[in-house]
Amino acid sequence: MRLDEDTSANRQAAGLLTLRAAVEADAPFVDWLTRQTMEPVVRQTWTSEADVAAYFDKNRCDLETTKIIQWDGVDVGRLSLIWSTNEVYVDQVHVIPAYQGYGLGTAVLERVIRLARRMNRSVRLQCLLANPAANLYFRLGFEEYNRSATHYFLRIAKATGPAHREGVQLDAQP
Repeated sequence: MRLDEDTSANRQAAGLLTLRAAVEADAPFVDWLTRQTMEPVVRQTWTSEADVAAYFDKNRCDLETTKIIQWDGVDVGRLSLIWSTNEVYVDQVHVIPAYQGYGLGTAVLERVIRLARRMNRSVRLQCLLANPAANLYFRLGFEEYNRSATHYFLRIAKATGPAHREGVQLDAQP
């Protein structure tokens, strides 16, 4: 079953997808998850061990921005968002490899996009060029506004992007 297909079973299953605030005890899980999901892509991008270590150090668990993605009560991922007056920055979104391919990342990002639209904010993220998740971001309506030697810089402008299913909500933010 894929959650990004619009069926009644998927609308019901999407209700099993929740977010909770990360706590200190989640830091080892979040840091492990980042390595599990990103290490091959990071090593494809940088060959220097110092650069690889710097990437993982920079992307450690930040309790102020991180939520834990849960599927039917099981911790399956991480979503880190940075909110500002005009935009929502998706700092990190990772799903445990065993749970990838079921539409969980799509469902989470659709919630973020929908909430940003309601709040009249754009959504922005950056993605390593070698990251296969770039395909998901483009499919969801993100557009490239810049590129470096290592990253895509992507955004969805205010009130644009693909249509999303009704009834999908994300925790309210300030």
